Amino acid sequence: MSTTINEAFDNDVYLFSTNDNVHNHNRKKIYSLKQPIARSIGTKLGPVNATERSSHDKLDMEFLISKNARVMLTSNLWIEASLLNGALGYIKNIVYKPRSMPPEPPTYVMVKFDNYSGFPFDDHNPQIVPISVRQRGSTIQIPLRLAWALTIHKSQGLTLGKATTDIGPTERKGMTFVVVSHVKSLQGLRIMPPFTYDRYEKMKDEESRLKDLEINPCNNFS
Repeated sequence: MSTTINEAFDNDVYLFSTNDNVHNHNRKKIYSLKQPIARSIGTKLGPVNATERSSHDKLDMEFLISKNARVMLTSNLWIEASLLNGALGYIKNIVYKPRSMPPEPPTYVMVKFDNYSGFPFDDHNPQIVPISVRQRGSTIQIPLRLAWALTIHKSQGLTLGKATTDIGPTERKGMTFVVVSHVKSLQGLRIMPPFTYDRYEKMKDEESRLKDLEINPCNNFS
């Protein structure tokens, strides 16, 4: 049976311009698994400082976890083996200490990463890695977040085979070109909903502005 265009993109990352859309899409997807869902609430050791608030390599205070959930690593654990901030995978198992239970964070989560290249923790499943609780700044938590959907901002640095994006109602400083840079080819990008011709004209204006900055970088400070 042939696969429709929509079906071909259904299991790939969805990029949104707002956190609310990301939150809603991830909730919808994790509920659709029809698996038990637990909340993992981290421990806060003290006030959050300015460095933590602005850091891309930080831990979420709370997130939902379930077997088969699509997740993204949010800390650099072993860069040479592709266990780095932004690595994508699926949860295969969740392990708690005896007599502990949600919303306490699990002891570790077994994640099958897409591109893990280190030594195997399990010879039968070489891409599965145990991810344990760790401290980052003032937060103790599992360094994962749901990743069926990400904000365009949080997806910076990722290269995806396929992605769907909602680029929002207005063009903001090259957002569309940032999205295009995340996929390996234009055939791997689906834009939903489609944009209008007026939006296309604004995208062309933004492209001209970016090209002008490449040629005359001092214009950025004028």
